[in-house]
Amino acid sequence: MNKMIGSRDLADVMPSIDEAVQQLYLNDAESLDLRALSATPYVRELSINRAGTVRLWLPPRLEILSLEATQADLSILEGNRTLWDLTLKGLDVSVDHLAALPALIRLDVSDASVDNVEALTDLDIRVLVLNSEQWQRLRASGRLPKRLAGAMWAGHAMLEDATEWATWLRSHIPS
Repeated sequence: MNKMIGSRDLADVMPSIDEAVQQLYLNDAESLDLRALSATPYVRELSINRAGTVRLWLPPRLEILSLEATQADLSILEGNRTLWDLTLKGLDVSVDHLAALPALIRLDVSDASVDNVEALTDLDIRVLVLNSEQWQRLRASGRLPKRLAGAMWAGHAMLEDATEWATWLRSHIPS
C-alpha cells in the first residue's frame, strides 16, 4: 500500500500507517527524523531516496537499508545485529562504521565517498558493489574480502575494462 505524505512531517503521517508494515519507501524529503519509525517496529526493509539530512534511527528488525541522502550520522548503525544489506548513496562513509555491523553481508557504496576503500577488504561481506574508481583502488591493493562470493561494477565500463576486471576477480575469488 502506497501512501502519499507530500510535504507533511513523517511523525504526523506515522499514526496512519499500520504498525505491522514491513517495508517502507521514503522519497524526496529535505530532512527526515527516523525516530518517528518507532511506531512501526516490524519494518524489515527501509529505502530512503533523494533525502537531505537524515536523523537515523533503525527499527529493531531492520534487515535492509538503502539510504540516499546528503547528510546522515552513520555511527548510529554501529552494533546493529540485524542489518545485513546496506546501500549508501551521496554520503561520506567511514569504513569504521561499516566494520561495526556484524551481520553485514551485502554492501553497495558505489555512489558514496568511502574514506578508505582498501579497508573494505577487512569486512566479512559476501557481496560488494563498487564503482570503477573504487574497484581500481581495491585492485591496486591486491586484496578482496576473504569470503567475497559476488561482485558488481556499478556504472559504465568499456568492454575491455570489464573483461580485465572479471578476469582479475576470478583469479582472486576462491571457487
